Amino acid sequence: MKKKIIITALSIFTLMAVFVAGVFAASSGLTLIVNGKVSNAETKIIDGSTYVPLRAAAEMLGADVKYDASTRTVTIVGKDTSANLTSDLKTFNVNVNVTSGPMKLNVSKVTFDPAYREYSFSAETQPVIILDVTAENTSDEKLTWYVDQSDMVLNTKEQIEDTLMSDSRVTSEFNGKVVKKGIVVFPVKNSHFKDITSMRLLLKYVIDKDFNRVADETETEIILK
Repeated sequence: MKKKIIITALSIFTLMAVFVAGVFAASSGLTLIVNGKVSNAETKIIDGSTYVPLRAAAEMLGADVKYDASTRTVTIVGKDTSANLTSDLKTFNVNVNVTSGPMKLNVSKVTFDPAYREYSFSAETQPVIILDVTAENTSDEKLTWYVDQSDMVLNTKEQIEDTLMSDSRVTSEFNGKVVKKGIVVFPVKNSHFKDITSMRLLLKYVIDKDFNRVADETETEIILK
């Protein structure tokens, strides 16, 4: 009876390798099954370890495999099966206005980014929702408003209580009569982009230079069309 190798996720690519010249490859008689589908790709046992063709298994998992001969680099881009997110940016133009005491906020755009990098040098990416905002202090006083520390509640019932770093983030200190433009980035961990149709933005309170509360927390709803 033939043995079977069953592959169910991209994480097992660590079991795959290219063949090394000069190493004896025995005929294995193995059957490769990827997500319930039988592959015709040849598998081998080399020095007691089982090897399967990388491209064949990756493509059956829906991944795209590319080889750059100049750099001798193999690149695999797989589907995000954990969140089932889209592979491209998606933007929604909105016009949502919020007033919190002397502070005003306008949200002009919402972006779904499935591969956001918190730092330019970071290799890790993550799905996020990005808000393009304009914040204004209409008073003459110096005020503090933590727009970049807002919470978000999605219509999927996911509550996001942290934000990510960005070079364009809106900082919290506002001198009198100033306007700041930037973005606020919310990581999405438990929702599918395709299911997100609205969100509630929960903004922090406003305080003055003596730490007196000038305005309480406020919230607004953003509906995506």
